[in-house]
Amino acid sequence: EQLLKRLHLSKVPYSVSSNIQICRQAIDTVEEALGEAPLKMQEVDHVLKEAKEHVSELLEQAAEMIRDIRLAEDKIQRTNRFRRYDKEIARLLQTAEDVFREAEYGEAHELADQAFRLAQERYGLDVE
Repeated sequence: EQLLKRLHLSKVPYSVSSNIQICRQAIDTVEEALGEAPLKMQEVDHVLKEAKEHVSELLEQAAEMIRDIRLAEDKIQRTNRFRRYDKEIARLLQTAEDVFREAEYGEAHELADQAFRLAQERYGLDVE
């Protein structure tokens, strides 16, 4: 959650914010189980395992989202110079920027990648 805050995103996808809430609840459940007396180790072990699974899923989801953000931004920036010469590239980039603002980072990456590939084919844009 702190990593996402440091990215200063205008929006976080609902699925990610929902998973953050699920993780918080799972951690609260672990803390409650640890606070019981007498301590029921089987229950603690069970809720701890569930919490670890939720956190692991969230970390994977966040890593994928961050990858999509970085790749979309990079491809939009690298392809942007062809926007004024090519209407199809301009349309793809505009759509990518629009869905990016709506926190659809995976879709933004796909659209930016399409624009980037068009620029490669049509104008010899280097892969780098």
